[in-house]
Amino acid sequence: MRRFFLQQNDNRTNYINKILQEMGENTLDFEPNLDKITKKDIVIVTPAFKWTEEIAKKIPRGTTVFGGMYKDAKDYIEQLDYHNFMLDEDFVLKNATYTAEGFLVDLIKNTKMSLFEQKILILGSGRVSKAVQYILYRLSVPFDVAMRNEKELNLAKLLTKRAVNIKDLKEVIKNYDTIINTIPFEIFEDYIKDDFKSDVVIFELASKKCLDVNNLPDINYVFCPSIPSKYLGDSAGKLMLQFVLDALKLKFN
Repeated sequence: MRRFFLQQNDNRTNYINKILQEMGENTLDFEPNLDKITKKDIVIVTPAFKWTEEIAKKIPRGTTVFGGMYKDAKDYIEQLDYHNFMLDEDFVLKNATYTAEGFLVDLIKNTKMSLFEQKILILGSGRVSKAVQYILYRLSVPFDVAMRNEKELNLAKLLTKRAVNIKDLKEVIKNYDTIINTIPFEIFEDYIKDDFKSDVVIFELASKKCLDVNNLPDINYVFCPSIPSKYLGDSAGKLMLQFVLDALKLKFN
């Protein structure tokens, strides 16, 4: 009989666990039961799960596994029947919309002005940036954007009046009360506190921080990890589960 081994410390996989049990499936906690996994079993971890060689090498070759990126355990992961959530365009786009929607909670909670009164700058041109732009646009909240890609800059002008190239960012950065970063790169490595508004709030939505908080300790910096899990666990979990069941050719209502 197959068993599902699930990462148990996340709202998304908690939802998946509940649904699988309702379907009559046998579920177990993943990491405490690594030694019990057989090739017939199925492993599900979140897209953000940090794979290590120590964990990956304990899973039998050929086991069906669902997860995210795996750079630090590449040699072992590639011996598995591995399904990467983050390589599925439909999954990534929907997950980005959940990130943008949930981010509104952090945005409102960590700023002291109405969204409509803030001068907001969004950094980046990827899926999360576009999702944040779209949701603010739909709410009629004004914002500017900054990115490197000139083509994307021109497209961004469909939603905003001002689009800035990253290379020109330092000239205008002091205009903004709120900065939302979606670029996984240390953009502000050569910036100092005086470059920003004194009460600026910088939100981090990227996997890699846009600044070194040790160099800018007085900046109000808000790291926003795992937003879909934090605020939309059931919806994000359902998205993951549908991906899993589609791959396994199973159905749920």
